[in-house]
Amino acid sequence: MDLNLRTSELDFSIILVTYNSEDFIRECLESIYNTIKNTKFSFEVIVVDNNSQDATVKMLRDFPEVKLIKNKENLGFSRANNLAFENSKGKILFFLNPDTKIISSEIFEEVYKIFSTNSGIGAIGVKLVDEKGKAALSGFSFEPWWSAILSLLSMQFIDFRIIKDEHLLKKINNLNHPVEVDWVSGGAMFISREVYSKVSGFDSNFFLYSEDVDICKRIKDRGLKILFLPYIYVLHYTSHSSKNFERRIDYRYRSLLLYAAKHYKKWRYFLYKISLILNAIEKLLFTIIFGKFIFNTYEFSVRKVNYKKALKFLINEKSRENKKEVL
Repeated sequence: MDLNLRTSELDFSIILVTYNSEDFIRECLESIYNTIKNTKFSFEVIVVDNNSQDATVKMLRDFPEVKLIKNKENLGFSRANNLAFENSKGKILFFLNPDTKIISSEIFEEVYKIFSTNSGIGAIGVKLVDEKGKAALSGFSFEPWWSAILSLLSMQFIDFRIIKDEHLLKKINNLNHPVEVDWVSGGAMFISREVYSKVSGFDSNFFLYSEDVDICKRIKDRGLKILFLPYIYVLHYTSHSSKNFERRIDYRYRSLLLYAAKHYKKWRYFLYKISLILNAIEKLLFTIIFGKFIFNTYEFSVRKVNYKKALKFLINEKSRENKKEVL
């Protein structure tokens, strides 16, 4: 990969998208500066804030070197990252979740070396480890359409992709060399500026979820490889990621449908859409019948509302061809 692009003045552009991220953004930024300062690389840190309603932006004032882009509304993950790209100068783009912590400068040294010496690399991901030191699934395999449908119909009690990828993670977890995979998590993803530009960045129609799978699919369709580095890890606070999940249910369904619209054949798309509708009905009924015994009053109410919203969208969504209407 050519890392001597004329338009690139820096080695790395480290990009974070924040939305009510006050609990973790300080530690994340400090970990970035504390590790990369030990390297020879030039870099910039860009934070795009999606109209946070907490103290995130106020806290960012303690980091005057950060290039802050403040949005007046929540543009979603993809559009915010694309906006950061338009204002970046790095040869390598590092998309990083704010609820993470960089542990070692090795992450920058290794990624730069790989991109510099391998022309066929499209994207690189690293291992995400939770607070207890357990490695989480950080991408890996594209799910076959039939497997995705079976998973939906079983309410995800049987998930062939998860079973396959957890088995793979056990095999590769302690390896000291890169492993080629189908996709890597957008929570800690490196893409060269050249490749990101060629695939036109993240698809801005994805508001939240599946955008990382989609961009990796488009990168691989160009004949480039996606690498996972099991010997380098980033700490990921999973408790923060699951916070307010109830509000994101609707986005999950919309993104799954958009991905299918883009990458499945027509008849497979329609079968998948029917499965999504049945899944939403199953989960709504489960929430109505058992939710009061499992969730608190707030979680119960929000889950019920969002499953209804998702179901209404799935039933009323007509167009497969005009994918912009999906989100």
